[in-house]
Amino acid sequence: YGRSELQWSDDLYDLAMYRAEDMYDRKYFDHVTPDGKCVKDFKSQFNLGSYTIAENAGAVMYGDSYGVDYASYANPKTQVDSWMESRGHRYNLLYPDHVLGVVVCYKGACIFLGANRDPYGFGAGPCTNGDEGMAYWDSADIQPGEI
Repeated sequence: YGRSELQWSDDLYDLAMYRAEDMYDRKYFDHVTPDGKCVKDFKSQFNLGSYTIAENAGAVMYGDSYGVDYASYANPKTQVDSWMESRGHRYNLLYPDHVLGVVVCYKGACIFLGANRDPYGFGAGPCTNGDEGMAYWDSADIQPGEI
């Protein structure tokens, strides 16, 4: 895709794992926690305060009227392939200004975090839930650098 290779970050990995474990343990699936927080609210705890971070969330799960029940395993490659079929998720994976990136799957919950140094870059906006994100990408114009 003509993008620079993203660098690994142990701190970013730890944040992604924290997000995946939190979703799995508390049985929710969204960019916003039940407490109303999103990835940007946790980045300083993981020594990432100088980065703007954007999140993809994916899962292998089974829902019912009682909440979310995650599968015991998710395949990271299958999850990335799925994100590549979704416009907004693909944009985050291939965002040209990201310098760090990690994919984590904890049991059935998967997270991609891309980090860039632009304070106005992708991930800098307000916390939005998954439905709001999907609605945005359903109607958004082509974005700079979008493939």
